[in-house]
Amino acid sequence: MAELSDDTKLQVLHDHYKETGERISGYLQSRERLFLLIIALCTVMLFQVYSPENSTRVFADFIVKHVGLTEGIDLTFIGSVIWFVLLGTIIKYCQRMVLIERQYDYLHRLEAEISTSYFANVTYKREGEEYLKDYPKFSTWASFIYTILFPLILFAVVSSKIWSEIVRASIPALAVFNIVMFMAIIYSLVMYLPTIHRRRRCDESNSSESMVKPCKRNE
Repeated sequence: MAELSDDTKLQVLHDHYKETGERISGYLQSRERLFLLIIALCTVMLFQVYSPENSTRVFADFIVKHVGLTEGIDLTFIGSVIWFVLLGTIIKYCQRMVLIERQYDYLHRLEAEISTSYFANVTYKREGEEYLKDYPKFSTWASFIYTILFPLILFAVVSSKIWSEIVRASIPALAVFNIVMFMAIIYSLVMYLPTIHRRRRCDESNSSESMVKPCKRNE
């Protein structure tokens, strides 16, 4: 089998680089949708915690208006559904964040290969060294929100919600189910956060080195 020419190898790498960038763009859009859905679900939970009577009336009116049912609706069951949906959304969100990080690592390796082999370390660095050079303060703030503040707020919301349900538990079986969902959410966050913190430690070590090793991609 004939060896590929340098031009062909460069074209293959460049096409693969573009395809990887397009995939990351799609993952980022999916992440933003999941992020907004989590915020919406947390807002509903906070409404239930701090105004249970009003939230019950609002949910009942919504069900009557949009579902057409007027009786037999157990709003405690609806609360358990919200817990279940929140758990699934958080798992997908964490998976998407980790996948984005891994894809950027791969993209950086492609940049390094193309730059080193074909451009003498000059051109292919847009997502790596060039991106991190003079890193904007707002991007650092956005990274902090995504990786630290948002998980902490999420932890506070679900903790306050499960505590309010334990205090006012009327259906033991659903209360146990909700507690299991809460524990699964906390476990998911505990498993997710070390990966993001590893990225931040990598960023801090890069700031003290002359050669940047790209690793910051959370905003």
